[in-house]
Amino acid sequence: MLSNITRPKWQIALPVALLIILIIPVLTWPQFNACNNQGPLRLSIDVNGDSMSRVSGQLMGEGAARYRSEGTKVVLYAKTDLWYNTTQESVEGVKMEQGLGIDCSWQIDRVHAGQMYAAFLVSDNYRPPNTIPKTSNIDLPPLTIDGTDILAWSLWSAANPTGNPDPALLWPKNRRLAIAWLIRQITPNQTVPQPLTDRAGLIIGYALPQTDENYPYLFSRSWIFDDASAGIAFTANDNFGEAQAILNALKGQVQTDGKLGFSYNTDNDWFHEYYRSGAIAWVGYALVFYQQKTGDAQSQAVAEQIAAYLLSLQNQNPDSPSYGAIQDDPAVSSYSTSQNIMMYFFLRDLARLTSNDLYQTSAELIKTALLEQHWDNKRGHFVVGADDTAAGLIESNALGALFLEATGHPEKAQLSLNFVEKSYQPVLGSGSVDGYAPYPDRSTVWSQGSLQVALAHRRLGNITKSQAILAEIIKLQDDEGGVAYAMPKATIAGTDEVFQEWPSVAGTTWLAIILANDEQFLGP
Repeated sequence: MLSNITRPKWQIALPVALLIILIIPVLTWPQFNACNNQGPLRLSIDVNGDSMSRVSGQLMGEGAARYRSEGTKVVLYAKTDLWYNTTQESVEGVKMEQGLGIDCSWQIDRVHAGQMYAAFLVSDNYRPPNTIPKTSNIDLPPLTIDGTDILAWSLWSAANPTGNPDPALLWPKNRRLAIAWLIRQITPNQTVPQPLTDRAGLIIGYALPQTDENYPYLFSRSWIFDDASAGIAFTANDNFGEAQAILNALKGQVQTDGKLGFSYNTDNDWFHEYYRSGAIAWVGYALVFYQQKTGDAQSQAVAEQIAAYLLSLQNQNPDSPSYGAIQDDPAVSSYSTSQNIMMYFFLRDLARLTSNDLYQTSAELIKTALLEQHWDNKRGHFVVGADDTAAGLIESNALGALFLEATGHPEKAQLSLNFVEKSYQPVLGSGSVDGYAPYPDRSTVWSQGSLQVALAHRRLGNITKSQAILAEIIKLQDDEGGVAYAMPKATIAGTDEVFQEWPSVAGTTWLAIILANDEQFLGP
């Protein structure tokens, strides 16, 4: 019989400890990766309890786990007449701050009572102010999202507790990059350091590689549509100096009768003597939009000069199927839908600024023509024009949906977007980017048209759809901030029209416009 042997305690404890060490990672490793890293970076916010004293949320999207590991925190403000960053019960005014949990969630109790709450994701060393003396902060954050110390934010309102997220809050870096890229495209710049004096301020439409065969012809080219849309983008993003520089340069190109050429070289005096009414209307709208946002009426006379030219092309024959519409240009008899949509918005808003009944009457004639002659009731979409029943460019129904929503026809606007889904449905571009084609041949993803569709969906309340489109097209933005015009490069069937992959003002301005989330742009 063996005698009893007492084993040392460490011999018993060691295997148990080793087993625990082996098991812990198995049990807890998923928890350390519990953050939702899918989609754009976003910060949710929710308020619980009758007293609205517990506020919680979660950081989600690309980089969420990394931000948690870097020690970022959430700071919370409650709004009454000021934005407060203190708890209800703390005499010392303890700040409402919280680090992120294992799943990137956060919760703050006993917050200062308010009807609105703003949560910010900030760096660990950021020290938020106790109060912010602002009385209205629904569209803009009370603190500036700088991408370094203040990374993201979200807003909760008692009046709209399930409010739609501002797209600018989801993609603040993309917005900054887009604006910075556009600024670098304004002449003078590295590409054209010495533009013609009266063309300084125009924006170069593409960032072409010098090895491209088109570079010698297009490296300095500025299209007036690009100039107008850039002026709008800068205005909507409060970059008023850049907007004014571009608009002043555009005003310098307006001829005595109120028209502008389609495009201009900035390094010499060549310009395209092609007078496209829709592009000219975009210039007029950009001038009016700037005046509406700033109150600066210095450009009003030029806007009225442009309006006079366009009105000279309005069909005044009541017996014509195109009665009330404006010709595409003096050399043709066509009246396209997308161009008349922009002429409607321009003249309508000019009428609001000037109280001139002539502009309002003309805008109403255009609206009637669009609704009665350009809308296909049977198929539920806009056609190219009163004399052309083809589907044509996607803009007819992307801008068309914005027009219909702005004029009180949301049901038709949705039909228009339904038609877009069927006829220009997402095509897979280079680099696995889903987006909409410019024409029904579905040959390429067109950034400008796709972003117009995204904005139309947003205006109709289709927020998830709008955000999904935005997330796809943002993939076309390069590291410098420019958005490719199309992807992949394609020649439209039956034409010589080429959609290039170059970073473009058109794509980048539309991204900047949507991320600015300005409801006044093409609004009611």
